[in-house]
Amino acid sequence: MDKKLIGMLAIIGAALMWALDAMFAKFAYANSGVLETSTIRAVVVGIIGLAYMAIKKEINFSVTKKQFPVLIYLAVAGTLFADLLYYYALTLIPIVNAVLLAHIQPIIITLIVFVALKEDTPSKSDYIGMFLMIVASMLVTTGTISNLLSLRIGTFGDL
Repeated sequence: MDKKLIGMLAIIGAALMWALDAMFAKFAYANSGVLETSTIRAVVVGIIGLAYMAIKKEINFSVTKKQFPVLIYLAVAGTLFADLLYYYALTLIPIVNAVLLAHIQPIIITLIVFVALKEDTPSKSDYIGMFLMIVASMLVTTGTISNLLSLRIGTFGDL
């Protein structure tokens, strides 16, 4: 199997897991809060990560001074704040809205990568696809075109 196919299958698997994550978080809220849910998730991920490192002997865990600030940012912004905000949002709005709005992130990432890193210039079809993703997400979260036009965003409950 070539690397591109493996990468595509991996990201499809990740997207499925992220979608299920929101549903399981809602189930967890029956017995715990946002902080408890996020903490348990982090502990389980840590245990799985340590188990993987124990099995895979050739992992290099050395970090240079240049890499350290980036890793701290990823830990604090990407894992701590992003997860907490996402789980907090799930307590306030329906899963459908949270997942759709959170998964518009590829558009944001594409634009940031283009502007900041000057990588992979988006084509005309990329821009059309991004626009359609935003419109589709907004239509699902508003329910009707008239709600979208009047900016009444949000559904009345989960499916």
